[in-house]
Order: sequence, then C-alpha cells, then structure tokens
Amino acid sequence: MLVGGLHSGSALANTSVADEYQVKAVFLYNFANFVKWPEKAFSDDDSFYICVYGKDPFKKNLDIAVQGEKVQGRHILIKRSNLLAELLNCQVLFVSDSEASDLKNILKDIGNRPILTVSDIVDFAQAGGIIEFYLQSSNVRLMVNLAAARQVDLVISANLLRVSKIVKE
Repeated sequence: MLVGGLHSGSALANTSVADEYQVKAVFLYNFANFVKWPEKAFSDDDSFYICVYGKDPFKKNLDIAVQGEKVQGRHILIKRSNLLAELLNCQVLFVSDSEASDLKNILKDIGNRPILTVSDIVDFAQAGGIIEFYLQSSNVRLMVNLAAARQVDLVISANLLRVSKIVKE
C-alpha cells in the first residue's frame, strides 16, 4: 500500500523536510505494485531495477525501503548513475533535480522504452515525464501524465490514479 494509504482526496503523506525523501523512497518501491509493464521491459536476469539518475537525494533511504523486497517475483536492485545510458534497462527511473536543465534531452533519450519516469522537478509531468512528486502543505502528492505512460505501454492502476492529479492530455 502507498504511504498513508490509498484514500481518495486525502493527503498521501505528511512530511518534514528531513523525511521527505524517506517518503518518496517508499513511493518509488510501491509504484511497482500499481503499474503494469510489458514483458519487453524486463531483461533475462530476473531483476526489477529502480534507478536514480543524477545526484542521489535518497541516500540510504531507497536501499532501506526495498531491502529484501520483491516485485512481481523479481528481486529489486537499486542502480545509481550520472550516465543515462547505464540506466536504460530500469523499470523505474527517478530523475534527480540536478538534471533539470537537461530534462528535454533526457526524456528524448529515454524515448519509447517502457520505463516509469519519476521526478520532483517542477513541471516534470507536463514536460513528458510520467509521475511527478510535488509538495502541498507539507504533503507529498502525485501528478500523473497518462499520455506519457500509454506512449511507453505502461498501465497505471485506478487505485494510484485515484490519489493523483492527472495532467490533461
């Protein structure tokens, strides 16, 4: 279940600055349970990759959130890199705000690969990313670009959409 539960209209998680990325780390893990990837999204190594591109704001929080967990029977592995080419086999890709100035090129380079792109860069979803974290009254909220998800053959569950703001297509 997502942090704070999946309650329509409720705040997803109240956070302080100190634990904002703890909450976001748990969300990254939980997104895997609310998104369906096409079979072509997976390599033969039986792993599910959650990746961070750019400066890592999660520190150990992401590793702690996924420790010992599996998604769809696959072991979760965390990859971090400043080279996008090393992360193109990921299922979930968090784009750090350190990469905001190159966002257009990043999304272009990802292209139509079945990667769930996630970020807290302002206007990420409007720019073509799939899920954007934003804060509203100290609550972590979600904005989803359904057109971007459909374009890469990802299906987002109604339960996740219920607690998200949808970018108009």
